[in-house]
Amino acid sequence: MMKKAVYFPQVVERVADLLIADLGRGEATSDGNRISGYFVLLQGVDNEEETVTVSIIEEKESLEKGKSYYTIHCVDDVTPADCDLFFSEDLSKGSLVEALMDIAREFNLVSPPKAEPEPKPTTGDWYKVKLLTAALADAARCEAEGKTFYGAYVHFTTPGVKNITIGEGGLQVLLQYYKENKDPGWD
Repeated sequence: MMKKAVYFPQVVERVADLLIADLGRGEATSDGNRISGYFVLLQGVDNEEETVTVSIIEEKESLEKGKSYYTIHCVDDVTPADCDLFFSEDLSKGSLVEALMDIAREFNLVSPPKAEPEPKPTTGDWYKVKLLTAALADAARCEAEGKTFYGAYVHFTTPGVKNITIGEGGLQVLLQYYKENKDPGWD
């Protein structure tokens, strides 16, 4: 039976690279084997907080030569099932990627969720609404970061007309206007 729908938030090869690069940053096992931190392998479609995270142990210190492999500790917060261990064939990146894919095959894999397309209003100027909304989001970001928002710089093409800066209040008025109106002749 397939588990809940999940997707890869990043390429499996990238997760393998992160795991291998992180080896040794954590505490070693009692045998001296290196351990990585935990990285997200899969993420729930309906809830981004539902994840499957993995960590690896480089099993080579207490084993015979040529018998080295990765033990993969898998924490499933999607279903949530008990933690489980998986094993690679050897210490190669390819073997680790295949073992990570084996973990993923236990789930109902889907494509990453796509953002809903922005509905285009039937009235108004959707392009200007989009730009003004982005400018106001920048104003909110600046405020949240304790920075000054200087407004939007408007450049006029008519010779002799000076450029102006429109502040947050002016941008809000323009946004309301363009939600309902289009400039004549710009269709």
